[in-house]
Amino acid sequence: MLRGMPVGELVHATVVDRRVWDAEGEAGAPGIYLTALPSRTLPFVVYRQWKVPTGYVAEEIRFTAPSGLTAHRWGPQTRWMRGAMDLTVEADQIDDVILRETGMYLVSFIIEGQVHGEI
Repeated sequence: MLRGMPVGELVHATVVDRRVWDAEGEAGAPGIYLTALPSRTLPFVVYRQWKVPTGYVAEEIRFTAPSGLTAHRWGPQTRWMRGAMDLTVEADQIDDVILRETGMYLVSFIIEGQVHGEI
């Protein structure tokens, strides 16, 4: 593989509160909730659809706070991708995040060290 070439494509991603996920699935309104600051978030689901060549890759998700600081890093986790002609769908519940700021967070979706999408 040539350096700098994209590993694959992030087709769709969302971050949804677990209660909303249980009711509406991937169509639920994105959002993470907490009860105070700083505090642990309520459980939420990170849903992704990838088109990545068949094989194992390192997947990572980073949450960047409004201040620009990294608030949370999930992974890298080794994932099996089904292939570029198929969708690999992942939905992981995360319940160990402590946030210290209110506001809009940037969530980056990373494969093999390359950012493939942000919401």
